[in-house]
This record gives sequence, structure tokens and C-alpha cells, in this order.
Amino acid sequence: MKKIGLTMRVNFHKSINEYQDSIDQRWFLFIEALGFSPVLLPNNKSSLESIHGLNGVIFTGGNTLSSLGGDAPERDKLERQILEFAINSRMPILGVCRGMQLIQEYWGVSLQEVSEHVAQRHAIQFSNQHLDVNSYHRFGAIDSKDPLEILAYAKDGVIEAVRHKDLPIQAIMWHPERESNFTIFDLEFFRKHFV
Repeated sequence: MKKIGLTMRVNFHKSINEYQDSIDQRWFLFIEALGFSPVLLPNNKSSLESIHGLNGVIFTGGNTLSSLGGDAPERDKLERQILEFAINSRMPILGVCRGMQLIQEYWGVSLQEVSEHVAQRHAIQFSNQHLDVNSYHRFGAIDSKDPLEILAYAKDGVIEAVRHKDLPIQAIMWHPERESNFTIFDLEFFRKHFV
């Protein structure tokens, strides 16, 4: 069974002065629906050793990038290191929401605050398909740069999916794990990427 790494969000609990790595439990259900085995990647250097035995990594959502005012620099650092490992080893990476933003930023794409993309549903154009997706992001891009190709747009021009021209790296802005019933499109997209 393929093992897929999942990066984790950083939460600070002020009342107990504690930083925690966490993840939505629905990610486990989604990964299992794909027929894969999930592996958690905490935000420390031990995760860099864990990725060597994986068949790919999903950069999950949550936490704003530090460059955009976020407060989880340890997560930014880990995911960039994993991305660099993936570039050199051709390991598949799939970014979701924040994960897509990290991939875009890595290749110099400008991100900006966008409106009407938080806690919304909206239509996107994915190649020749029309999809209805959820949306939970405050930041996005309207332009891209090589080596990233645009796969999908929202009606307002915000880019909703990208892929690397030569490497097995793709990203989407919606959250497949948050759907009450996982969509056939999302399951096929993720399964095909990692298989």
C-alpha cells in the first residue's frame, strides 16, 4: 500500500502556552478512500528522515504563510525542505490551499489578498470541465510563472490549480477532505497523481 505523507498545521493554545501540530481527521478518511496509508509529518526535522520511505506528500491547508503575516515559520521551513527534496528526487507532491500558495511562492508567483474566497462555494473552470468547489483561502494569485502551468481558474480570475511542467508536483486551492461526500473528481485526481 502506498504511503502518503501529510503535513500538519501549527496551533498555539494560549491558555496552556503550548504549540501543537494538528490535522483534520477527515484527511485520514480521504487518504483511506484513495486506497493509501496516511503518514503524519510533524513540523520538525525528524520529518525530513521520514519522507524517504514515502510515495508522496500532501501539503495540507491551514496556517497563513509567514511572508503573508502567518505565525508558523517552522511549517514554512519544513515544507520548503520537503519540496526541495521532492524536486531532486522527483517525489510526487500535491499542495492543497496553503500548500498551493507555498508552491506558488517557491517559484516566485505573487500572492495577494482576494475577496469572496473564504467559506464559500464557487464554480471553477478546470481544463474543459466546470466544477463546483469549496473555498477557504484569503490569498491567491491571478498570474503564474514558469515552470508552473495553470490548470484551473475561478470566475474572478483567481488561479485554482497548477502543475509543474516537468515534475510530479500539482496543487489545488479547494479542500477535498472537507466535502461531506468525497467527489469522484478529487479521488481520481489524487489517485492518478500518486499512482
